[in-house]
Amino acid sequence: MPVDIVAVNSSQLESRHFAGYGFVSRGQLVGAAEAMGWTRGPEKGPKLRLLVLHHHVVPVVPQEEIFNPDQRYSLTLDAAEFLYTALEFGVDLIVHGHQHQPFAAAYSRVERTGVIARGRRVAVQGAGSAGVRRDSIPDSFGRNTYCIYEIGETAVKVVIRTSSEVLNGFGADWEYTLTRDAAGLTPTSEASNAR
Repeated sequence: MPVDIVAVNSSQLESRHFAGYGFVSRGQLVGAAEAMGWTRGPEKGPKLRLLVLHHHVVPVVPQEEIFNPDQRYSLTLDAAEFLYTALEFGVDLIVHGHQHQPFAAAYSRVERTGVIARGRRVAVQGAGSAGVRRDSIPDSFGRNTYCIYEIGETAVKVVIRTSSEVLNGFGADWEYTLTRDAAGLTPTSEASNAR
């Protein structure tokens, strides 16, 4: 399936006060979508629409650190508007990094105005981090990772590869499949251990 990829800058607030916070802005996202020739609504035809940014748009860690004022947080300050705009433009998959761990979710919302097609959803994939020091990876996962996206005619297979415990390379750790229909990408196979 053909793929359109748009990357947006979510690091425009990086300063001491906003360390770790992401911000994109509707203007940046709409401008990028229009530059790609995207119209509002899902893609007519087999093309996959993919957005890439650094920061999270949904929570990926169970709880943020609240007792350390120097802690960097994983929040994208305009995440709700970003997700709404992604749905409006029929984006199928959002890929991000930031907390250095793999993550998968899907997002949809009920809205009154009829701008977003009923039942429309977008898949969200945290890609992990292949090169960061282990002490920077949240304890909930604890290993370096990267993702491979195998894009087929009607589905995307996501393979997450993780570093070995003894740091001597990467192996396939788990995988899942997202199948595309008129509403977006839907997980159709449970995450499985690929070892």
